[in-house]
Amino acid sequence: MPAIQVHPRVRSRSDPEKYVRLDMNLSHEDYDAFFNARAEWDDKLERLAETTRKKLRSVVFKMLREAELLTRYHIINPVILSPRVAEIVRRNTLASPVVFPLSDADLKEWAG
Repeated sequence: MPAIQVHPRVRSRSDPEKYVRLDMNLSHEDYDAFFNARAEWDDKLERLAETTRKKLRSVVFKMLREAELLTRYHIINPVILSPRVAEIVRRNTLASPVVFPLSDADLKEWAG
């Protein structure tokens, strides 16, 4: 995976391995680093005003809270795949199952 470069306005780095490391805190700095890394790929994002960026961040965090994926303290709520969805993912994805929130028992069953 290529290294993610971070816009100079953001002190922290974008960390795609956060979830894998069980770092369940999602800070504004994490979001900004992610956004700025994507802005390097798309000039339209880079040209957005700072007020627009902050509004987008606010809306994304609100949506995550309303979907109960994020607590009001910015902690990521784990999402467990239903057995039906897990089976569909197993049959139809080239990705490693470890990128999905599965239990050890699910992984053993997939391997079996």
